[in-house]
Amino acid sequence: MEINQRCCAIADRVEPRYRSQQPGARAYSCTGHVAKLWGAAYEGARLALTDDSQVIDDNDLPF
Repeated sequence: MEINQRCCAIADRVEPRYRSQQPGARAYSCTGHVAKLWGAAYEGARLALTDDSQVIDDNDLPF
């Protein structure tokens, strides 16, 4: 599995509301609190799974 897919899967488990595919699920702003929680989970997973200690640029995030 590609590193981005693994990180997304981890972030989805930490904050499942942000990218929920459930019918009728609430949509969340990409700049809101839930999005920031999901982004932090993604970045944490990426840092934990790689030796890449550089700061992750927002343009690299898959959302």
